[in-house]
Amino acid sequence: MAAEETSFGTAPERDRARVYRLVVAGQAQSRLDIARLTGLRSSTVSRAVGDLLARRLLVETVGAGKSRGRPAGVLIANPRAIGCSVIHIVSQSLAGALVDLNGDIIVRRTRPVARDAGNAALGAAMTELAAALRAEMPHGMAHAGTAVSLSGLIDLRQSRWLLASRWPAMRDLALDALLGPVAAPLRIGRNLDAELR
Repeated sequence: MAAEETSFGTAPERDRARVYRLVVAGQAQSRLDIARLTGLRSSTVSRAVGDLLARRLLVETVGAGKSRGRPAGVLIANPRAIGCSVIHIVSQSLAGALVDLNGDIIVRRTRPVARDAGNAALGAAMTELAAALRAEMPHGMAHAGTAVSLSGLIDLRQSRWLLASRWPAMRDLALDALLGPVAAPLRIGRNLDAELR
């Protein structure tokens, strides 16, 4: 079992994670492949695949049958089922991207912010950027949340951007209150931590 799978609390969640990982990695293309590779019962595989199909994380196409009976379905991962927004600092601007499950960038947007901007101007630019990224989601894509990577002093527990040398007039910007309505759930981080990871 992969280390990430242990973070799932229930057996069905772990089964879905295993099935999805096999399909994404190209190791399994059918329910039969999954059962063979995982040792799961066919009913468990069918349940996991059905849940992933219902969530649009997988797509099942009809394969060409070599024998009589119903042809086996071919499973394909749907990376555009879920998207995530990423907002970070680039020079004197807020930069953002909408990415899919493969990490492919769907769209990029930038909002320049004047050095003398205070909380209101910086907050408005950040909110506008987050809303613009969500508005660019392809039809049917679900938004998983927003990762925000910032420079300066940040209170991660309270999701507050306390100060930044790029915008000295900004003080104690409440990110949850600001971005929660348009971009939740949020994950706030420091630029340096993100670079180290």
